[in-house]
Amino acid sequence: MGQNDQYEWGKGAKKTINAHRYIDLFEEVDVPTMKQLFPDNDYIFENDTSRIHRTSGVTNFVEENIPERINIDDQATKMDDI
Repeated sequence: MGQNDQYEWGKGAKKTINAHRYIDLFEEVDVPTMKQLFPDNDYIFENDTSRIHRTSGVTNFVEENIPERINIDDQATKMDDI
């Protein structure tokens, strides 16, 4: 089993994630992958407006570990251009 197997669901399985699992996924998979692919931090990260992305734990983790990001409050709403 790979390190991120706990985040893979079988076909038809209910797919749920909470803020704690989201932070775990970042720590175990996303941050190491971004550091490997972009050692000079030459990327910009953007979350969508999911409720779990707006929790204080996730917000603090992203602010502490992701150097270049688009703040959720700075994003245009999905329907602005309609």
